[in-house]
Amino acid sequence: MSPAALESPPARRILIVDDERGVRALCTDILQRGGYEAEAVDSAWAALDRIDAAAFDLALVDINMPAMSGIELCRRLRERRPDLPVVLITGCPSIESAVRGIGSGATDYVCKPFTPEALREAVARVLHPAPSSP
Repeated sequence: MSPAALESPPARRILIVDDERGVRALCTDILQRGGYEAEAVDSAWAALDRIDAAAFDLALVDINMPAMSGIELCRRLRERRPDLPVVLITGCPSIESAVRGIGSGATDYVCKPFTPEALREAVARVLHPAPSSP
């Protein structure tokens, strides 16, 4: 077997967007421990700058942020990178927020407070979907 065949695939890159420092740090830690590369920014505007500058496999976006909501950010991310999956983080889960999130192009969502397992499971559902049955 060649040395290249023994190398593990590159880690999936995740952009975390949340205005709360503690949430950014927690998500970064959980995802890095799960084997992902995680980068965190504190605003929707910073997220748009990072998406234009670097490649990411997924964006994890808080719904309630000042200046631009996560719903609006999701729409803008879909315009720039239609193939980029977005997982929304919400502190106020409701049918309405789920419908708004999916309508904006989100792939999934996680409710605060979340456990490390719940966050990793949501990310895995999006990045590593189970094969569909025939």
